Amino acid sequence: MDQCLDPAGPCFRPLPPAARFSRGAARRVDALHTNIDGFGIAEPTADVDYYASGGEYQPSMVGGFILPCFTLCSHVRAAQLWAAAHDHPAQFIAVRCLSLTHARRGDCYPAHTPVTTNLLGPDTDFDKPGIYYLPTNATPPYYAGQSGLVKHEYGLNQFLKDSTPDTDLVL
Repeated sequence: MDQCLDPAGPCFRPLPPAARFSRGAARRVDALHTNIDGFGIAEPTADVDYYASGGEYQPSMVGGFILPCFTLCSHVRAAQLWAAAHDHPAQFIAVRCLSLTHARRGDCYPAHTPVTTNLLGPDTDFDKPGIYYLPTNATPPYYAGQSGLVKHEYGLNQFLKDSTPDTDLVL
């Protein structure tokens, strides 16, 4: 199994999939996207792609106020989430999305249809490939657990994501 924490974007975006991290790198590949328009890459790169809180700005609590983690903070959050997912393997529950656009917005909760879930961490089910929205919280241990299985907004982070284009930023 090959795992990637926020697949690298700068200098790799214009390369073909075979020349960067991709689903062909191993028999089973999963990726955790936390900063898709900064240091990461937006497009799905693995068999199972998790987009934490939409994959761009990670929620953060500073002095009791929710603030976005910007580029470096969001990129580093991948390692924090990954470690926490191994400490709490059944709590990082992600919801399958129809597209990357749906994952960016957290719009993966179809009305009158059961959601398909997967777990970030050692219990990822590779028999359920696809794009997954992973709801996270602003403070450790970061997981939303069962409460993340309903659509909710992220306040300021949602506002910032609405202004972010759905295409990669090419440097």
